[in-house]
Amino acid sequence: MRDDQFPSVTDLAQMFFRDAFFLNYHINHDKWDWFRFQDVIDCFRVVDDFWFWDADHYVITTTEAGSSNATEDIGDIPGGVLVVTNDNADNDSDEIVTEGEVFKFAKGYPLYFEVRGKVSDPLESDFWAGLLNSVSYFGGNALEGAYFLKEDDSLDLQFVVMTGGAEKKVDTGVDAEKLTWRRIGFHWDGVDTIRWFVFYDGDGPQTLRASGKVTALPSQTEEMNAGFGIRNGEAESKILYVDYMKAVQKRITGDASHE
Repeated sequence: MRDDQFPSVTDLAQMFFRDAFFLNYHINHDKWDWFRFQDVIDCFRVVDDFWFWDADHYVITTTEAGSSNATEDIGDIPGGVLVVTNDNADNDSDEIVTEGEVFKFAKGYPLYFEVRGKVSDPLESDFWAGLLNSVSYFGGNALEGAYFLKEDDSLDLQFVVMTGGAEKKVDTGVDAEKLTWRRIGFHWDGVDTIRWFVFYDGDGPQTLRASGKVTALPSQTEEMNAGFGIRNGEAESKILYVDYMKAVQKRITGDASHE
């Protein structure tokens, strides 16, 4: 390979994709501008396809007032699916989040969050998925966050921004359905806007059925966990199926990494 495809001390301004094959920004800048953020050097990502389950990689918050048998297991389902089963008392819950608060709505650092999931009972259950500055939404300890929420006794799927403990909710116009897959995601542009999306599986995984944007923002100095959870709306176990979770952000550096 030519020398100009590798870093040189004589031209310190050049940037490179450093891997089995190097890519020179100045030669391939159009492709690099997008592709460079697929690398660990410039982007941080948590992607779990749930083909195996290691509880030590997460913080699990469980309320078990029933027979104390909440479970998290990989189901015998093509593609790998985490099956989260609550205990069987009313308001029993199971929440799963990243071990650390590893994301932040910092200016200049876009992020994207997405899960594919379904629930056994869309009416008699609560469900959330997104980013929180807490390990538990149902525990009432979160003060900041952005997440999707389906509340008990309602089929409405909402997108929510929490600031200082106050929730600003937007109805996505999409109803939860029994054992029906939904792909839900949101994007922080790093400036002033969060855009949310709901994709359907029925017409293909890329079919967008609802979207919107909000300018209400959570704290930009609070770090957050990525995760999801389900709570019973009656004295009967409810089940959450999660096919995958993806959370990715431009790597935060400089002052924003330690505010």
